[in-house]
Amino acid sequence: MIRFLPAIAGPLVVGLVFTAAVSGGRSSQAATPRIVGDIETAYDPQDFDLYLRDRDARVVIKGDPFGMGVEAFAEAVTKMIPNKRRGAVTNFTTTPGPSADKTARLVLLFNVRSRGDICRMETFEPAKSRGGAVRLDAAWCPGTSGHSFATGYLGAASGIADTGFRALVQETATELFPTDNHHLPSEPNNGE
Repeated sequence: MIRFLPAIAGPLVVGLVFTAAVSGGRSSQAATPRIVGDIETAYDPQDFDLYLRDRDARVVIKGDPFGMGVEAFAEAVTKMIPNKRRGAVTNFTTTPGPSADKTARLVLLFNVRSRGDICRMETFEPAKSRGGAVRLDAAWCPGTSGHSFATGYLGAASGIADTGFRALVQETATELFPTDNHHLPSEPNNGE
């Protein structure tokens, strides 16, 4: 066993040094987003079917953490949002056609200060970016108040093509539309 260890240790060390040199000492693994959700009692798992099935869904996007232009950023982000839930399909877009529900919208704020219910906000103030960090505040708003909210955090993102950023958008949007009631706050049963 002692003779075997030096035989594999040398090539192993050389391989590790080579890998570090090629990658510049950085891991190629993308940062993992952290998502926190808050589902209101008004949320119904049927919301996706009721408001979004087989139609356009209005998306309001504020912020542009990569400085690529608001329209280009919004177009790229809407393509990342998962558009299927339990067999229902929708078309998330910032320019919905006549099929869209006029009152329902998905609100996504990227590095934007949000105070209170973002479904009711009319003005948005950009927050200072912290070295590539991205904060995504999101809400599902089928009317004037939100039925579900989620906040996602990503420690660093290199740009719109960053796999960690894509995961941030996908996981945060998915959190807004849980397919069952396990996310809903429990209500007291009044002793029943």
